[in-house]
Formats: sequence, structure tokens, C-alpha cells
Amino acid sequence: MTWYLTRCITRQERAAHYNLQRKGFKVYCPFIYKDRRGHAQWQTEALWPGYLFTWLAAGLNDFTEVLRTPSITGFCYFGDGDERIYGTISNAEIDALQALADEHGIHGNRSLEYLPGDTVETTGDSAYRHYHGIVQKSEGERLRVLFEIAEFRKEIVIDKKYIRPYVA
Repeated sequence: MTWYLTRCITRQERAAHYNLQRKGFKVYCPFIYKDRRGHAQWQTEALWPGYLFTWLAAGLNDFTEVLRTPSITGFCYFGDGDERIYGTISNAEIDALQALADEHGIHGNRSLEYLPGDTVETTGDSAYRHYHGIVQKSEGERLRVLFEIAEFRKEIVIDKKYIRPYVA
């Protein structure tokens, strides 16, 4: 059994995922969520729009049944005829993607590393909405940030998921 890269209609990844699961296939579509400047909420979208992974045996019946699924447009492959090689991904790579995700998907700001002295601001989802401050220390998935709130300076430890770089 192998994870095959499967094409679907762009922005219909959830429908394709649901339809394949309903037919009994094991499917994985990584989603990313991020706070976008100017939006009130986090936005979730496919990490690779138009693609998902389907767990299949290399049998013709599995491929045909997947191709008959609504929202699926085909498999990714290289070459033609007898030299056709289907796009696959290893279990280890799927496991690594799943390890980065929580119940919403992969956090879009997680990969950012903040250094002491960086200017940051809080997202709209945090208790301290849209305050900006200076990073004092990075502590794993949390930051110690010095905020100026009204006339006071306050040092707060806050999760990185509620922080983004501040752009003046």
C-alpha cells in the first residue's frame, strides 16, 4: 500500500476527501490555518490546493474507483505509457505532516522563529488583541513579550500562535 498524490478540483479538497472516505478509502489532505491581516478570523485552506493523498494498493480496481469519485480529476504521474511513474509519498512524510497539525490543521505562523528584540503584535484571537510589543525571550512554543498597554509596561508569556510579526 502506498500514498498516491491525487488531483481534485481546486477549492473542493474537503468534498473530495469526504467522497473518498465515504467509499472506504484512507485519505489525507493537509490543511493550513493562518491569521491574515485585515480578516477577523483564522482562515483554513488546503496546504496544496487541488491535491490530496490517497492510500491505495497498486491494483487497477482501486485506481478506477478513485477516478469515478466526484471532485477527483486524476492522479499525478510522470512519463507516458509503460514508463509512467505515479507520484507517491512515504508514510514517514505523511506522519511528519500530521505531527505538525492540530485539530484545525497546520499552523501557518508556527515556523517563524522570533529573536529577542523583534517587534511583534498579537492576533485578533488572543486576549490582548492587536497590541504590539518587543520579544524578550523565546521559550519553546511560547514567547515572553514586553507590551506597552495604555501607560503601563507589562511582560506577558504568550503562545506563538497568537503572535505575528509587527509591520508598521
